[in-house]
Amino acid sequence: MEPGYRILEHPADVGIESWGLTFPEALSMAVSGMVSVLIDPATVDPVEQRIIEVSADDNEVLVVRVLSEILFLFDGARFAPKSLHVQSYSEMSVRGFVSGEPLQPMKHEIRLDVKAVTYHQLSVTHLPEGITIKVYLDI
Repeated sequence: MEPGYRILEHPADVGIESWGLTFPEALSMAVSGMVSVLIDPATVDPVEQRIIEVSADDNEVLVVRVLSEILFLFDGARFAPKSLHVQSYSEMSVRGFVSGEPLQPMKHEIRLDVKAVTYHQLSVTHLPEGITIKVYLDI
């Protein structure tokens, strides 16, 4: 299974379906999907890195917490993310770095205002060929 993502249509929200051979691959693709909803990733140069460390009771909550950290970097720290590289992963934690650069309004046009990552229809599915994640963003 080649890692990837697609944007899902929803009447009030925006969904992301991502996949990969492993949970870290699928999670990285979910981050890429969210970034594509926020801004055009082609306009972001990966010149800086920010460390994220998240823990949770299960993979579903890990997805929400990691994406929420990315959203905080974007909204709170004014950091334009490009990608997530997972350094370590266990069933209850993720540590990695987010590549990107400081948010520049003239360079990074904001596509949608994402308010939050939701638990609505959240799923992490383990298949013989890999992992699929579905998550919805409140816009």
